[in-house]
Amino acid sequence: MTIEADQQHRRFVVRFPDGISAEEGQALLEQARDNVAPNLTLIATDDGATIEGETWHVLSVCLALPLFEVNEIL
Repeated sequence: MTIEADQQHRRFVVRFPDGISAEEGQALLEQARDNVAPNLTLIATDDGATIEGETWHVLSVCLALPLFEVNEIL
């Protein structure tokens, strides 16, 4: 992996909106990922998920789910 590619590969934490169960949120996130950027890594957590991949792929998934809160893990 080149330095440039490594810089584009980032991790983000995703929090589900109020009123959506963890199962529903996970299913929506998986469906959006499968439709938009199937190469992203998705890991379920207690209150959301961690998503890993190229920044523009993650942002594309986030645009499909505008009520989900997404923050980069530094």
